[in-house]
Amino acid sequence: MPEIVWERNGTLNRQLAALLIEERKARKLCQQELARKLHQHQSLISRLESGDRRIDVCEFLTLAAVIGFDPNVVLRKIQGVARNGNRVAKSKKPKHGVGPTFVCEFSDGTITRMSVSTSLARLDWDRGERLSIAAYQSRLRAQYRKLNGKPCPVDLIPVPPAIVSARFERDGVMLAQRNGGGVA
Repeated sequence: MPEIVWERNGTLNRQLAALLIEERKARKLCQQELARKLHQHQSLISRLESGDRRIDVCEFLTLAAVIGFDPNVVLRKIQGVARNGNRVAKSKKPKHGVGPTFVCEFSDGTITRMSVSTSLARLDWDRGERLSIAAYQSRLRAQYRKLNGKPCPVDLIPVPPAIVSARFERDGVMLAQRNGGGVA
């Protein structure tokens, strides 16, 4: 069994801090914004990220929720660091040219968001709407399965309501919008 050494600013703590910085910056959050969301002072975020202050489990889960990352993924990276000689595997950045997000709102208030592989020059509205309808139906089938404990019968696959609006976005910026849908 490996010997457990408690270090104030140990390797794993530094690696956790580095991964938190990476996740925060990937979401374009500054320390001040994160502190405001946590109702804390910016100096606390600075101490956490510098490794001067250890992060307990509850704080880690809160940080994950507020920043918007999966805590399991970060923990797996930390475990990999322990096995791979203190090297942090950098997360892959999105490939350049990944298509925009297609956002579709249905008349019942349901909103679907789909990453669509399409060029910005040729926005494929029909494909985006077809994918959104499929996602809507899939969501309802999953709810049926959760409530009834069995798959949704084929004859009960719901017909989605009308599409109220659809738009293409990239990085939160609207590229194009249409009201009403052509498919539903």
